[in-house]
Amino acid sequence: MFNKNDIPQADSLEKVAETVEAVNDGARTSEHISQAIGYSDRQGRYYRHAAEVLGFIFNYNNNAKLTDSGVSFLNSTKDERTVLIRKALYQNPFFNSVINFIETNQEGFSEDELINYISSITDNETYATIARRAKTILSWLFEVMIIVENEENYKFNDQIEDDSDGDDPDKFKFPLTYDQEVDIKEEWFSVFELIRKIKQNKVVMNPDFQRNLVWKPQQKSQFIESIILNIPLPPLYFRKELNGDYIVVDGLQRTSTLNDFVSDKFQLSGLAALPDLNGNSFENLESRLQARIEDRKLLVYILQPQVPMKVVYDIFNRINTGGTKLERQEIRNCIFIGKSTDLLKLLASTNQFKEAIDGGISPTRMKDREAILRCLAFTIFDFE
Repeated sequence: MFNKNDIPQADSLEKVAETVEAVNDGARTSEHISQAIGYSDRQGRYYRHAAEVLGFIFNYNNNAKLTDSGVSFLNSTKDERTVLIRKALYQNPFFNSVINFIETNQEGFSEDELINYISSITDNETYATIARRAKTILSWLFEVMIIVENEENYKFNDQIEDDSDGDDPDKFKFPLTYDQEVDIKEEWFSVFELIRKIKQNKVVMNPDFQRNLVWKPQQKSQFIESIILNIPLPPLYFRKELNGDYIVVDGLQRTSTLNDFVSDKFQLSGLAALPDLNGNSFENLESRLQARIEDRKLLVYILQPQVPMKVVYDIFNRINTGGTKLERQEIRNCIFIGKSTDLLKLLASTNQFKEAIDGGISPTRMKDREAILRCLAFTIFDFE
């Protein structure tokens, strides 16, 4: 369950950006921030908290400090900032839960329905508090285009782009040749052990080469159903760091789904084999079913610390053939890391391209970038 500390109350993302800029310019306290953005001390606290929720600043001995994400945000263009905020919202557990709720309501949702949903996933907060903060949530989601207006209501923007990152083009070269066998160990983790490692921040859930969370609520529920039914599951792939932490190479959707369900972040829905469990969160399941989930053993292949990251990227490409399958352009975006992927992303975001296609090509799953890539290929290589 969440509480009000997980939910921002600062409607203007422009002022949130000014808050990050103020911290970069030396503002350390809420009072300094309020002076920089021209608001009251109380509003300064709200906007400081909002920037913390997005992961752009953090609290160090009561002083506001920039995070690496905050530095990247400041060095970005306006359009790039929108993408960074959108990505931050998807990675935030509270907002991810809200977005999942919005996606399941395909006909749209009202502000009251959103308030009721937030009330159902928060502890001991008054309706008035939730209602005030729901306005911030709606404002943010609308501004970064995750939702659109639908007559008198709102609905999920199914044309939204699945944002991905690039990297240094000289850092990774493909195809790879390996000097020796990959050092990989086979281990078994119970779900309980895996969740404990996640809670201890020993599992890195958002490496650069992974996608955003793309499983729909029914996919998540069906995966939990498979766990309960003891259906064989494909292995997870982790890379072990020198400090003992683990990076999720393959299995982010499954790992995050287990963590979210055991943390009561969603309820089961659309189950075919076990329909009586629909509507249940983990907390509401019988104790024997809770134990069955927590005791389930998961096969994990552990890439050892000495395995180079370029090999990890290559393995990510080789094993991504299951689950919610990566589209061809998504795979290209993951493995051909550098200026070319950055260029495709930039071109797809231009007004000229959007006007040319007139909404005819969806940015979902990078279809727009693939169209641009095809056009460039035919132009450069003069195909007939």
